[in-house]
This record gives sequence, C-alpha cells and structure tokens, in this order.
Amino acid sequence: LKYEQAVYLQQHNYDNAALANAPMVVDYAELDNCSAQVAAEQIILKHQFYIDTLTKTEYFRMKFLRKLKVLNDIPSVLALRADIHRDSFLNILL
Repeated sequence: LKYEQAVYLQQHNYDNAALANAPMVVDYAELDNCSAQVAAEQIILKHQFYIDTLTKTEYFRMKFLRKLKVLNDIPSVLALRADIHRDSFLNILL
C-alpha cells in the first residue's frame, strides 16, 4: 500500500493536494525528516530492490530444488551444496 501511494504521488507530480491520498508516504517523510517527494522516491527504489532480490532468490530456489529432487546419494548432495554456495556468493557480487 505504501508503494502504491508513492507511485500515486509520483504520477501526480507530488502535488500537495495528492498528499491527502498518501498518508503512509507523508508519515514516512515525517519520520525520515525529508520531503514527501524524497520519501516517495525512496519507497519506490526500496520496492524495486525488494522485487529484484525476490526474483533472484526465487530463480535460485527453483534451480537448485529441481537438481536436489533427482539426487540420491550424499556425495551428490554435498557437491550441490558447494554449487549453491558458489552461486550464492557470485549472486551477491552481481
């Protein structure tokens, strides 16, 4: 809801009349001691980071779960665990 209010403000060019329809963004701005425009931009940016992170983690979850389902011995699972650690580390760098 906070993200939707931030987008609403952005679409209305951060007009003072639109602030009444975005109380969560106004509260965020007051708590962060910034303008409603800065607050809305921060909320939108954080939302995009969240979506990007969720997309990456879901991809890795599906990829490795698919591989794990076909493994049937301990050495194979240990090798997969090493692959998960490697890919997770590389993902952090990207």
